[in-house]
Amino acid sequence: MKKKIVSIACLFFISHAHADDAGHDPVAAPDKKDSWGFGGHPIIGYDSKSSLTLGAGAVVYFDPDNPNQDLDEIEIHSTYNLKKQYDVMTEFSKYFKDNFCCLEGVAGYQNYPDDYHDMDYDAVFLPLELSATFKFGDIFYFGPVYKFRYSDIDFDNDNADRTVRGAGKKYSSGAGAQCTVKTLPKGQHYRREGSIFTTSFVHHAKAIGSSYDFTTVKADYRHYIPLFGQCVLAFQISGKACYGNIPFIDIPDVEGKDILRGGSEMSGKYLLAGQTEFRFPIYWRFGAAVFIGAGEAENRRKDLLSDASVAGGIGIRVTLNREKNINMRFDFALNEKREKNIYIKIKEAF
Repeated sequence: MKKKIVSIACLFFISHAHADDAGHDPVAAPDKKDSWGFGGHPIIGYDSKSSLTLGAGAVVYFDPDNPNQDLDEIEIHSTYNLKKQYDVMTEFSKYFKDNFCCLEGVAGYQNYPDDYHDMDYDAVFLPLELSATFKFGDIFYFGPVYKFRYSDIDFDNDNADRTVRGAGKKYSSGAGAQCTVKTLPKGQHYRREGSIFTTSFVHHAKAIGSSYDFTTVKADYRHYIPLFGQCVLAFQISGKACYGNIPFIDIPDVEGKDILRGGSEMSGKYLLAGQTEFRFPIYWRFGAAVFIGAGEAENRRKDLLSDASVAGGIGIRVTLNREKNINMRFDFALNEKREKNIYIKIKEAF
């Protein structure tokens, strides 16, 4: 499933602060207050494949009175395009005292008619992801993760329904673990300094309800360096490997998840990609960025780095919330085949 969306969004935040003991004597009230906020934004998009895309999203966040604890967030969004693809998705993150434990989850409904190797199909997905990470020391986090997905994929080609792994009504159920090493400052939406390394291992097995036995291993490293006051130099490198009887929908894709903006269409059992970006202010709420990256996906590990896709570009940033430094980005990317792509989204790519 390959889906490229250009989204134009406007984000408005309404913040509210309150004291824990509002009814008490004001003299006894704490100097700092917990605060919550709400952000809503329409989504309007267009690309040559999906045509017009419309939708809306909202974020509710809670900023605790604790400099050692990250923000709690609940986000929900829904989109629809003229290809008749639509979804309703929600995700949350909940941190406990001093980030000792973090609970995160994703759930939703997706209706994504698409094509695979030029064969059209209708598809419905019900994904669910849950994870709990516990803090060990100052920067190390470790914990279990569970991923589930119900899929109903119906190809127009009857032969594909019988031969493509993952077609029909199928279940994906996997359990594993994830590890994070993080030196990022607490409570920041916009990352200016520090680093974060995340790796995960998930095994999907028939013994826990999966239609196929397969394993995915992921690793992602991001590093941020502040320069010249308000500038940031950011790096990212990501890798993914899959083993076993992999459903076609789970095969890694270079274009997926903004791993490589503007990259050529490429998929395989093994993926390796990296990108770097320099972000700098221009004037008032406006900034800019230049970026370049490379990535490759192959079915044989030894073929990696033999035919990488290279893409780069420039972008404009508009700050929508100055307190949290939340930006809307307008990125233009060009790859080695001179294919052009435009991305207009909320928050940075990484």
